[in-house]
Amino acid sequence: DPGDAPSAAVTRVATAQVAAAAQHCDALFASITAAVRTRWTAAESALARTEARLAETDLAAVLGRGFALVLDADGHLIRSQAAALNAGRVTLLLADGLVTAVLETSPATILRKHER
Repeated sequence: DPGDAPSAAVTRVATAQVAAAAQHCDALFASITAAVRTRWTAAESALARTEARLAETDLAAVLGRGFALVLDADGHLIRSQAAALNAGRVTLLLADGLVTAVLETSPATILRKHER
């Protein structure tokens, strides 16, 4: 039938356009998927670095590296030499527990002894 020819031509053109659009969509999907994977990997790496830095600031980790917290008799954190000497008696929080110490001299005296 002569009337079917235009219909067949339209169908062929439409089919080709749909196939081209599908191919374009597949390419876009592949590109978006690759971009998401790249961002995901970068975010995972950043998170791992942040977690590692956070773990280093954990009190137990800091104390484990040889640091101590110095507390006065009321349990307040001592932040200066003057406050420590004023307190006289302090509690040291170490990695493996608490000890009490009596401060009798300034660190300068101790340092001078070691310089000899």
